[in-house]
Amino acid sequence: MRSGCSGRATFASKLVTDLGLTLAPYVEQNAPGGGEVYYTVSGELLSRVESDLVIGFFATQAEEQAFRTAPGVQLLPAMARGGFAPVVGADRVVASSAPSVLSIPWVLDAYLPILAEAAARSRS
Repeated sequence: MRSGCSGRATFASKLVTDLGLTLAPYVEQNAPGGGEVYYTVSGELLSRVESDLVIGFFATQAEEQAFRTAPGVQLLPAMARGGFAPVVGADRVVASSAPSVLSIPWVLDAYLPILAEAAARSRS
């Protein structure tokens, strides 16, 4: 299981920033040059990724569970505070990466409750 970050150029990142969220400073400071959309973060460095939320995109529940149990993931401060927002389902992942006039409202209807629940857990 790879743990990684999506760069600013992805639709998923743009969607959450358009909603008023900001990317973790670690994501901005450690993004490789060249316009990569995804980069791996090794487990021992995950504790440096300070954020209120960790938003993960998984095609299946098994992928989400593999992420949750991957070495180092629990070192993410947001995970320890309950700020994990898993977006699960191949349809949601595809809609996140290939937006259309129809998918954007559908994605928002799916994401907003997930984000709100994770934000509430992270604050408590």
